Amino acid sequence: MPPAIAAAETRQVKKSFASGEAAVQAVRGVTVSIHSGELTAIVGPSGCGKSSLLSMLGAIDTPTSGQVLIGGIDVATLSDYERTLLRRRQIGFVFQAFNLMPTLSALENAALPLELDGVSQREAHERARVGLEQVGLGKRVDHLPSQMSGGEQQRVAVARALVTNPTILLADEPTGNLDTTGGEQVMKLLRELVGEHGQTVVMVTHDNEIAAAADRVLRMRDGLIASDYRPSAIAAVPAPMSVVPAAKSAIGQTGSKPAPQTPKKKTTKRRK
Repeated sequence: MPPAIAAAETRQVKKSFASGEAAVQAVRGVTVSIHSGELTAIVGPSGCGKSSLLSMLGAIDTPTSGQVLIGGIDVATLSDYERTLLRRRQIGFVFQAFNLMPTLSALENAALPLELDGVSQREAHERARVGLEQVGLGKRVDHLPSQMSGGEQQRVAVARALVTNPTILLADEPTGNLDTTGGEQVMKLLRELVGEHGQTVVMVTHDNEIAAAADRVLRMRDGLIASDYRPSAIAAVPAPMSVVPAAKSAIGQTGSKPAPQTPKKKTTKRRK
């Protein structure tokens, strides 16, 4: 059998930005394949190139050099119009800011991508309603963004991104503006989309705890992928046995500090 086509991939991709007379290299020659049906997290400090890489994977931005392929298609070979259609029909986007239209209901917001693509309002609303049911907002379809919590608004944004049945869903800091509860709700939803529906998700985050829920983590530093690993594989590796005695002696087997030892009294012999 021929190898499966990656959902997206980059080949020696570089991205530079002009900064005065100098050029800043945001991405410095990254080659990576995004596997279908997985949640991949891209992590790293601010300025490491993770959002620039995500923008190129989504055909929002073009590389200075190298190739970006989405579903096996070299994005550089497409016209501006073809690239727009690719983004509209094959890629879903979720951002840190929810970007919902404040005067539109959840249903109307979720249906927007379909209506912009020429789908009738009736069909667009039917599909948007299914999408909102999928993200657990079937009873909130008529609510305005101002009537929903941050977590609910982000779930509307996810439904809007999924309504076109995209090949790949790209999420840039999807939990960044949410409290702990809202962030957990969104991550639970993304995991369900991958586990139950086979959706391919790529997520940028600065939060290591959020990244630990991914199938795969790409850790970036200075425009390069410094490490590529699976959190589940690391969690499954037992600690070396040599660590156990040292740990027990340091903190005690019960997890508390050892009890202080009472010094022995010195005894002196009496002279006869």
